[in-house]
Amino acid sequence: LVVMAGELIQKMIARKERYHLEVTEKLYELSEDLACVIDQHGLLIKVNPSFGKIFGSTEKDLLGRYAIDFFHPDDVENALIDFQKLAAGEPQIAEIRTVTTEGSYRVIQWVVTPQSNTGFYFDTGRDITESKMHQETIRLNEERFRLAFEHSAIGISITSPETCNFVAINQATANIFGYSREEMLSLGFKDLTCKEDKEELECLCHQLLSGEISVIETESRQQHKNGKQIWTKLVASMMVDQQGNPLSIIGQIQDITAKKEADLQINKLVSELTAILNASTDVSIIGSDRDGIITHFNRGAELLLGYTAEEAVGKLNAGIVHKLEEVIPAIEYYQSKLDQP
Repeated sequence: LVVMAGELIQKMIARKERYHLEVTEKLYELSEDLACVIDQHGLLIKVNPSFGKIFGSTEKDLLGRYAIDFFHPDDVENALIDFQKLAAGEPQIAEIRTVTTEGSYRVIQWVVTPQSNTGFYFDTGRDITESKMHQETIRLNEERFRLAFEHSAIGISITSPETCNFVAINQATANIFGYSREEMLSLGFKDLTCKEDKEELECLCHQLLSGEISVIETESRQQHKNGKQIWTKLVASMMVDQQGNPLSIIGQIQDITAKKEADLQINKLVSELTAILNASTDVSIIGSDRDGIITHFNRGAELLLGYTAEEAVGKLNAGIVHKLEEVIPAIEYYQSKLDQP
């Protein structure tokens, strides 16, 4: 009975081992990941069907070949170092470019475990080519943004929606306000905007954060570090996450002080000229655009013709003050002098 019981137990153990082996073989065959066995010399002695799906190679093409033959030349040195560590009994994880039958390369993440009792290495690999390409695309986009950010001729800022302080600025922004980049990171537009424009800018920021508007575009007066007032143009929009939650405010800033000062000078000259023209009541002065629409109508014209400037400017044609038979000869005369229609 003891002998029979022992034989029965051995059969049950053998049956269980066969079952586990069959399950393992089935998983090995069905796995979408790469799986292979490499002997102590680095030769492939077993591969699963996924090798054929990814690399286009049959089992016959692969078995008996050195695994390292399929590696990108630039990855061979690191692979040899990994093999040395495996020989010392250390499992390894490595990303290696592996060649296909078409000559292209796929990036495979290999997990290799040495088996001390056989001297073999059990490898599983996952094709991460698309993931690596996606990561590289992200890296390149980030690099492009960084270069554009750093070398832009106009100011670029990234502002926290919670504190409204700058979290990043480029050198152009620091130059506009006269602060160092480190000093600017403790400030925000609320600290730099002059009191005359602060309320309007805060209102626009609130509308942007609430989603009422999608873009801020405004001109406002700011305080330079040296105490002088400068004019800036700000165009800003919100960066949000996938759920629509605000992450940061991206702003573009231009110093328009020179333009504003030039506009003020022009407006001053226009006002002075208008005052001079309107002061002349004995002379009728009428200006028009290329289409004949009246653009200026002084006080003398009002007294002479009976129209007010409000009635004439932008509404009437200068032809109202001339007879057509008088205008045509004058037009022909000046056309002949200027030699153009």
